[in-house]
Amino acid sequence: MPHVLIIDDEDDAREILCKFLTRTGHDVIGVGNGEEGLQRALARMPDLIVLDLLMPGMDGPNFLGVLRSYRRLGHVPVIVLTAAPDSPKADAAAKLGINGLLPKARVTLEEIDHAITQTLGAA
Repeated sequence: MPHVLIIDDEDDAREILCKFLTRTGHDVIGVGNGEEGLQRALARMPDLIVLDLLMPGMDGPNFLGVLRSYRRLGHVPVIVLTAAPDSPKADAAAKLGINGLLPKARVTLEEIDHAITQTLGAA
């Protein structure tokens, strides 16, 4: 069962996604910020991370920069799920290495699950 880490500061969105992905067969942990996400990733390496870009404190690009600096975590696939797909933060994340970018406003839960399954299959 793939271990997926969801990092999103929007409590409701994170909870809905976690519940959905659990029902589709993923082992899911959801956290509300980049700092906690990094702690969780270090404690138990995820198979994939779903990452919001716009968060207080350690935002998505900063989280990615730190994640990619760790030898044992640098290869973990990351799918960005964001309300700002055209923002400079999305460009910064892409330069740090992401496996997909999904716009929150136009993506379904099924499409997120499909992106995760495809990314894990390619890894």
